[in-house]
Order: sequence, then structure tokens, then C-alpha cells
Amino acid sequence: MNTNYQTMVKLFAVFAVILLISCNNDENIPQNHSESSEPVAGEWYMYQGISDNLQRRTYFELKRDGSYLVCKAEVTREGAVDYGSGSYTLNGKSMKLSYKMYETSKTDEYIIRSVGKYDMHLFLPSIQQEEIDYRIIETKYMKVGEIANALISDSEFIPDSYKSDDERVVEVDKGGTFHALRQGTAYILIHSSIGTAVVRVVVEADTYIENFVKYMGENIRIATNAYGVNTYYEGPFGRDDLNQRWYFLIDDLISELVFLYDQDGIINHIMLQLRYYQDVEQVKKAFYDHYLYEKEVGYLCLYSSEKTARKVQIKIDEETGIIHFYYASDYDPFAEVDNLVKKVAAMTITEFDSNYGITDEDRNQGFKIIYDVYNEVFTHMIVYFDFAKEKIIEIDLLTQDSVSMDDLDSWYGQHYIMTKEHSYMNDTPRLHVRFDQNTDFGLLVVSYYITK
Repeated sequence: MNTNYQTMVKLFAVFAVILLISCNNDENIPQNHSESSEPVAGEWYMYQGISDNLQRRTYFELKRDGSYLVCKAEVTREGAVDYGSGSYTLNGKSMKLSYKMYETSKTDEYIIRSVGKYDMHLFLPSIQQEEIDYRIIETKYMKVGEIANALISDSEFIPDSYKSDDERVVEVDKGGTFHALRQGTAYILIHSSIGTAVVRVVVEADTYIENFVKYMGENIRIATNAYGVNTYYEGPFGRDDLNQRWYFLIDDLISELVFLYDQDGIINHIMLQLRYYQDVEQVKKAFYDHYLYEKEVGYLCLYSSEKTARKVQIKIDEETGIIHFYYASDYDPFAEVDNLVKKVAAMTITEFDSNYGITDEDRNQGFKIIYDVYNEVFTHMIVYFDFAKEKIIEIDLLTQDSVSMDDLDSWYGQHYIMTKEHSYMNDTPRLHVRFDQNTDFGLLVVSYYITK
């Protein structure tokens, strides 16, 4: 499958970044440097630009307790990258940042050239790179269509130019008026003779998440109008009747957004990936005023919308930071993937190759992993081949860690014939299904054995 399918799974598994070190003494609390009266602590932004092929944005917050948060987001046509947080210590003119990325501990040691009221000049000797970071002086919240201006209290700071790092979200005119164009986050660089200050503008922040329900039942063109300027992948979602449009976003809240739509272009399922550092509990609170709370199933919270003609449910996966929107009456996560398994099981290897592609690596290892089965029950599918007989012999489904053996028995017991404990049979096509515990990953695996 296209590597874009791997992106969300990869993000779920490895892009959670953790705090590594706490600074416990006064020496490690950021102090003023002799070259400047300005502290290092605060929020900083590094402008890196946006082009057609690459979007990149970095900002970080250095806290006085020695911890720091960095959002380094990069988007290409192959996917999105998002990391990390950790700790920092100061030692004279150097600053050491410690963090974890891809499960590997890393340390970057910067030379602090100077720290001004609005600019911090750093040098990273390991790659011989100079860096200029600009202080974030304000976060402004706006609605689409609103206009606003930055209010800078420093009488010495006289702006002479303005620049938005993402004019798709916020435009700024020569007079310094911000124009909010669409949902998202933009950083406005305000230049003066004494330095460059930054204002973060969050558009529709207070209703950002819950606004996604408005796309349910709409044509995909509506979503394209709102997000079409972003990098995206488009293609089938493993079922004949579903397509996906998968957006990779440069945004402080959401890294990826997937719209699933039918052959008529009508959206019936939406998935979005929160960035790793978002507080899911705070996100859940954003729903309380807009949705009726029904019940909890493990770490998946379900809500019903009062504002749509059809009942919409929202499931919030607290561990992965993925939020699902779907029609409650239409959606069965077990059936969704089971139908795909039956479709694949009926294929010859040649048919499978034409639909999903079999690489040389797949042939050498004897199986192919399919990533587009992700929902709140399953994570991905593994298809095993017997090339000598030119047939598919087994299909395995890996489950989410919240799924229990009772959950599997409950669904398969209603749709398959039970042959023995945790084992079932279906004749369309002829499949034997067995549930096993994968001891390496601690997950349940649903194995379909094809006996046609």
C-alpha cells in the first residue's frame, strides 16, 4: 500500500515524546545572561517557510522549571512528522536540550550567541547551523472572517513590516491588520528596528474540534473548499464504496485529517489525529456543551449530536489522540473490516497484486501489511501468501489494546458459526477464524484461515 497509510499508524505508535530530565536546583532555572537583560524562558518561534513540496514550522516554549515543549512539524507529500518535548539546562553561554525521538534519546547542545528582548541567536555546532528564534508576545483567538490588530505595549517597538507564515489561514496587510480566512493556526512576524516579535493567531480555536461534525453528510467538495490548499493523499479506503482524502496539516492542534466519502461524494466518517502534546481531557471538555454524553467503552467516549438530522457519534481515543466522527446507525467497526477481509480472501494473488501491489520485499517475507483498516477495533491487516499455489492462505487482524476476547466473541458469535472456544467458521467464502494473544505486543490477533 502507499506509504501514506503507514503515517497514521506510525504516529500512533512512535511519535509520543516524553519528558526526560527535571531540573531540581536553582542553577538549572533559566537566568539572565550577561550579554542581555532578557531571560531565555518564554515562547519562541523559528520561521522556516512553506513551499509546495515542503511545509515546516518550529516553535518551542522554555519554561522556568527547566522543561520545554517543542513542536517541530514537517509535512511533505509522503506524510507528516511531529515531535517532541523534554528538558533543558543552561550553563553560561550554552543550552542543552534533551528529548526522545523514535524511542531514541537525543541531546542537542546550542551555543547562545545572544538573547534580546525579541530575538535569540543560537548556533548548533553538531551541524554547523545558525538559528534565529523570535519571541512570541501574544496568542490571539479569532473567528473566520474577523479582523484584528496586534497591540504591542513597547513604545520603542515601531513596526515597519508584517508577514504571515501561512497566508492560507491568516493574511496581514501592510498596516498590520490580521484577516482570519480559515480554521488553523498562523504566526505573524512583526519586524521593527529593535527586533522581530511574533503573534500566534488561532482561528476558531474555541470551537475547532466540534466543528468537524458539520462536514458529516456534506459533499467532499465542502471539505476541499476548507482544506484543499493543504497537502493531501486521495484514494480508495479498502472498500469499493469508500474513498479517502487524507490531509497533512501544519497546525498546532491537528496533524492529520481524513475524510471518508462514498461514491456520490458524501462524507460519512471523519478521523483526525491530535498532535502528541494535546491534553485529550481538555479536548473532551470541548464536546460537553455541544453533545449529549452517553457512555464509556474502555477509553472510547461516545457522544450524540443534537444538531444534525442523523445521529452522529464521536469516539475519542485517549491513548492515540485520534477522534472519529461517524453515523451511529451506519457504522460497525467489526463489519467494516470483516467485509474487507472477505473481499481480499476471495482474491487470487494476481487480483490482490492489481488492487494492493506486491513488492519484492513482500514476496521475500511471504506477506503484506495493509494499513487502511484502522478503526477503534483494529489497527492493521496482514495478508499471507502461498506463491507456489498462487493463493492467499491467511489474513490476520491486529486489534487495539482496548479490545477484549469477550468483545471478539460477542461480534463473531452473532455473524459466524462457533466451532469451539474462540474459534468460528463462515462459508462466504469458507473461512475459519481463531483468536490468539500476541505475546510480543500484548494484543489480540484475529486470524482468518482460508480453506476454499
